[in-house]
Amino acid sequence: MNSCGGFIPGKGKFTIVLQEEDSQSIAADVESDDELREMIEKSLEAYKRGDYMTTSESIKSLSPKDFA
Repeated sequence: MNSCGGFIPGKGKFTIVLQEEDSQSIAADVESDDELREMIEKSLEAYKRGDYMTTSESIKSLSPKDFA
């Protein structure tokens, strides 16, 4: 892990940390986590039934009241 820092006037000090990317795939996470596996299986079943909303549909369904 490497790090370096700096200073931005008016903002303060900051540090950037570079670390190795986790090479474990999502498949390994699913295999080791029963709840995650169940959630993904249910999501795939809903998708196959057509029970989903596109990103555009989801955004259109939002209103300012949702953020109050």
